[in-house]
Amino acid sequence: MCKNGTATAVDLMKGIEPTLTNILSSSGVAGTPAGQTVETEFNAALEAVQNWKHGTPAQDVMQVVQDFEKGFGALPISPDYKVLADIVAGGLAGVLAILEGNSPAPAAAEGEGAHEETQAHHVAVVASGAFARIQSLVPGFKPKVFTGAGKQYKDTWNNAVDKGGFPSALKVG
Repeated sequence: MCKNGTATAVDLMKGIEPTLTNILSSSGVAGTPAGQTVETEFNAALEAVQNWKHGTPAQDVMQVVQDFEKGFGALPISPDYKVLADIVAGGLAGVLAILEGNSPAPAAAEGEGAHEETQAHHVAVVASGAFARIQSLVPGFKPKVFTGAGKQYKDTWNNAVDKGGFPSALKVG
């Protein structure tokens, strides 16, 4: 799926980090126990992604990211900020797809093709599902082949801040 899935997933997680801080602060959740728990879960997810090795199974890392995703999704974020929360969720869908797509494919059933074919099919299925999920959360998102994942994420966030009339302080660099 990527030449270096670890670097791509870390880049995307680092793109999510300042937006998470911004949405927690602006929605008044940052200082609450739930907000602090989500920040801790994010830090655990970032560390797990940073320690993951491209091409190795990522189930345990994905579980840590999913724990953060679940905690974030349960936060009482104002409906006014739903579009921004959906961008965070879309970013997480991207991270999960990078991890899964760059992990070994499930073993093919006997007689179903060589490993290369199995891996290619696995990548195609993961990418297709991830794109559909991201589109459901961030309608109109178009991935760019020659732009890093973190930059695409930040650009999408900043465009939503502009279009939504949010304070410019929510923009990220």
